[in-house]
Amino acid sequence: AGLMGSGIATVLADKGVTVRLKDLSLDAISKSIGYAKKVYRKGRRRYGQSGMTERLGRLSGGVDYSGFGQADVVIEAVLEKMDLKHQMIADIEKHTRREAIFATNTSALPITEIAAKAAHPERVIGMHFFSPVEKMPLVEVIVTDKTDPVVTKTISQLSRKMGKHVIVVRDCPGFYTTRVLAPYMIEAVYMMMEGYRIEDIDRAATEVGFPVGPITLMDEVGIDVGQKVLATMRKHYSDHMDFPPDHIQAFIGEGRLGKKTEKGFYLYEKGGRSKMDKGRKLVDESVYQHLPNGTQTRNADFEEMGERLVLSLVNEAVRCLEEGILLSAEAGDLGAVFGIGFPPFQGGPMRYVDRLGSRNITARLRDLELRFGKRFKPTAKLVEMGAHDLSFYGE
Repeated sequence: AGLMGSGIATVLADKGVTVRLKDLSLDAISKSIGYAKKVYRKGRRRYGQSGMTERLGRLSGGVDYSGFGQADVVIEAVLEKMDLKHQMIADIEKHTRREAIFATNTSALPITEIAAKAAHPERVIGMHFFSPVEKMPLVEVIVTDKTDPVVTKTISQLSRKMGKHVIVVRDCPGFYTTRVLAPYMIEAVYMMMEGYRIEDIDRAATEVGFPVGPITLMDEVGIDVGQKVLATMRKHYSDHMDFPPDHIQAFIGEGRLGKKTEKGFYLYEKGGRSKMDKGRKLVDESVYQHLPNGTQTRNADFEEMGERLVLSLVNEAVRCLEEGILLSAEAGDLGAVFGIGFPPFQGGPMRYVDRLGSRNITARLRDLELRFGKRFKPTAKLVEMGAHDLSFYGE
């Protein structure tokens, strides 16, 4: 089950769904149910002790597949390794009905490739949850060319039953949310390479409305996890998502993985709490030794830095719409706001383009392309829209 699986099970049971957990040990099952208890305990004022007991009664688990034979949907949340995903499909198909849906939780692995080894690829679908599952309001449902529309409808309905906003996207490496977040994170890496201070990069993001900055986000999710995702994006989108990985790898090599190891870009107390000074998180100055200058002395231009972060994301969001990964502008805005924290008052990437004007956005991207390189080349759809001063919503 793991942390993500525990969160998914917790929310499903809370919404009245009977859940059977499977893990490698009974201790892991116990931890998952303990996670649910902790979450439900916070809600006891709403539904009382009897409601908590009722919810826990919907959860059970074991180390084998007993109970899976009657399952309508199986959601797996194993590590992001393709061979492991393939093994899960093979095992689950042996122990479930032919009609059962196999939903895989992944943030970047292509669903088409996961489904390639399935006996019934039409019943394989992606469900990208965000952590912590009980708090994050979005589920990204990923469909392949073979996914049965009935399966898509069933999983979308289940996600809404969980209380989530749902966007349905077509399969590609990174899907939508991971794919549009990647250029934003890569731009932050470039800024570190250019000599900007870590706290200034984060401040540039929060000043334009993001809940946390990209460097803080990398510490939260794990520097090793971030590096793997960015490397995957670089492999598939090298024309505009290239980035210098060696310095990030150097952090990982010395055990600097972020909050989970209490050693990241920022300083942490035991237990993962940030070290603070006068209300500000303290940067671990030793990280700079791995960067080109050895120290960060460049004065921050918060307006320009914020624009670089936002437009790198906006450009990729429009590209996803252009390629048909997104089915609508509305889905792109919903996914960005509820999935990755795009400033809500901006309404989402497409609303942002409409508010500032496609002609202006295209011009700003062209200027950034001249100064910082091809990663800012405006996507063809934006160029076309800018030439005719078009908008996404036609308002």
